Amino acid sequence: MAGTAPIYLRITTGLRDRLVAHTAAEVARREELLQDPRWEITRDMPARKRAAIRGAARAYVAGLRERGELLDTQDVFMTHAVQAELRQRGWDHDWPPIPDNAPRSGRWPGSLDRGWAEKLTLSLPTALAERARAACFHTSADAIDKLRAWRDRHPEVVTEATAPTAYQEYMELARQVTTTGDLWRAALDNALPALPAGDE
Repeated sequence: MAGTAPIYLRITTGLRDRLVAHTAAEVARREELLQDPRWEITRDMPARKRAAIRGAARAYVAGLRERGELLDTQDVFMTHAVQAELRQRGWDHDWPPIPDNAPRSGRWPGSLDRGWAEKLTLSLPTALAERARAACFHTSADAIDKLRAWRDRHPEVVTEATAPTAYQEYMELARQVTTTGDLWRAALDNALPALPAGDE
């Protein structure tokens, strides 16, 4: 499955700043790497040689990005962050197909409104985005089914004040669901270094 898929994140304050700062540092590092004499182009070089050097430099940068040695765009950073998060959770493997009743977009059953302050849109390779989505669904499927049944039993608005037992039951089931948003936020937070003191 080729191509890229957009992902939409709601994130905590400061996470975007950490991503921007890290990416800017990587852009500066890329510029340093490209100061190597092997990538130097002079005015007196034949056009064919200039084109070959530019092509080799692009391939060099692409290889660094592919291996996770240069994370100079937000999308490249996110790709490696999600791969690392899946590995850390033991979810980096093939999953069964996602059934038609799986959440496709919008709020998943069990999504909790945490008042995310910022939004971020990134792109992932389609195969990676689908693997992450399948991992979230299959590890949460039992709780999602139980949440749907809970909603059938409680069509009214349930709060901790009006129905504490039902509310606690919902919250316990919700904690067993890992939404794609949960996964994206964890991937970013775990992969990004903290900002230096005074920059937050």
